[in-house]
Amino acid sequence: MIDPIALNDLVFGLRATVAHRHHVEVTASTDFARFKDMRMHLRSDPLSPYFDPRFNDEAELANSAFWLMGERDGETVYLDAYRFYHAYGDFRQWVIGWLMRSHTLAGEDIHLIAPQGPASAFSRSLNARTVYRGELYLSPKLRDVAKSSATDDLCRLSMALAWQAFQPDAIWGLTTESRARRGAMRRIGFSYSEANFIQWTRRPNCVEEDNETLVATPRDQIALQIQSGNDNGPRQNAAMNIATGPVMASNQVVEPLVGF
Repeated sequence: MIDPIALNDLVFGLRATVAHRHHVEVTASTDFARFKDMRMHLRSDPLSPYFDPRFNDEAELANSAFWLMGERDGETVYLDAYRFYHAYGDFRQWVIGWLMRSHTLAGEDIHLIAPQGPASAFSRSLNARTVYRGELYLSPKLRDVAKSSATDDLCRLSMALAWQAFQPDAIWGLTTESRARRGAMRRIGFSYSEANFIQWTRRPNCVEEDNETLVATPRDQIALQIQSGNDNGPRQNAAMNIATGPVMASNQVVEPLVGF
C-alpha cells in the first residue's frame, strides 16, 4: 500500500521546486470549459474531443480527468491534461475503438486502421489502468532557455500528480513519428515509443499526420521519472518504491526513444 502522506510530501516538494527554480505556480483543475477557453488562446490547433466538455458527460470527465496550468508573472506558460481509462483486450484495437467513438461523437468523419504486423509485446501488455496524456503547451519562454530544466521539472510534477490521482499501470499518448524521432517525447517524460502504431485514412483536425506513434511510460518508469532529481529525502522515495511494480516482463523490449 502506498504511503499517502509521503506521496503528498513528494508532490509538495516538486511543486516547490518548480516555483523556486522557474518562478512558475502550478494549479490543477477539473473545469474543462475553462481549459477549452484557455487553450484556444494559446494553441492554434483544435482541442481534441477527449477533453472537450461539449462531447463528454461533465461529471464523468471531472471524475476521470484533470488539467494543469502553470503561470509566471500572471502569464500562462504551461498547460497539460490527463485522463484515466481502463483499457481492456488488445490495446491497439482498444485505442482504435476509443478514437472512433470520440471523434464520431464530435461529429467528425474519420477512419483509421491498424497497420500490418503485430503490435509490440509492450503495447499488448497495456490492458488495465492507463492514463492518456495530451494537450501539452509549453511557452517558448520555457522551451528556449538554454539548458533549462523547466520542462523536466514541470513534467515530473505532472506525472506525480497523475500518479497521485489514478495510480496507473502506464501513462501514454499519441504523437507524430518525426516528433518522437527528435526525442521530444523523452523530454516530456515518455520512456518508450512504438512507431506506426495506428494509421489514419481520414484524420480529424486535431491530428497532424496520418501515421501516429504510441509513446508511453510504464509504472516502474513513472516512479523513476518522479524520483529523478528529487532531493527531498528517503520518505518520499520510499513512497514511490512501494508504488512501483513492473507492467511488463524484463524480456519484453520495445524501441527506446531517440535521445535529444
